[in-house]
Amino acid sequence: MLSDRFGRRPVLLISLAGAAIDYLVMSLAPELWMLVLGRAVSGVTSANMAVATAYITDISSEGERARRFGLFHAMFGIGFIIGPVLGGLLGDYWVRAPFVAAALLNGLNFALALFVLPESRPGQPGARFDLGTLNPFKPLRWAFSFAALIPLMAIFVIMNFVGTMYGTMWALFSEDSLA
Repeated sequence: MLSDRFGRRPVLLISLAGAAIDYLVMSLAPELWMLVLGRAVSGVTSANMAVATAYITDISSEGERARRFGLFHAMFGIGFIIGPVLGGLLGDYWVRAPFVAAALLNGLNFALALFVLPESRPGQPGARFDLGTLNPFKPLRWAFSFAALIPLMAIFVIMNFVGTMYGTMWALFSEDSLA
């Protein structure tokens, strides 16, 4: 919705900048609260996948769309495989190196989007904008209307919380035990 009003490019730029800031904060954070702050910045600015798919839709004819989305998702899958391998290799040298690399790669993406990426759909500044549509709890109300989904959502939340906290704690513990 924000990219419809302000344009795809500005929202992508904010999203890429937020991710770069998040990884930079994570690479420098000596305290847990700073990691949480970095993740909050990333969360608030994390519209890149939705806006990227909207951008692809804008620039593709109906005949090209399937091929372009296939390439987009193939590159996403390759990144999903290469990213952890690269992070593991960099982590052998320095525990914070994967975060520095992620910050640099997001910064490079930001620079490419800033200097090379044209706007695919100019914004409509006069368009009516309802803040209620940005309410993150509105979709939850819809999801909670399906009783069978409630246990699955609870498991998802618990596993994400435990996984995030365990990973963060392990990284901090590892760095302290190596020092």
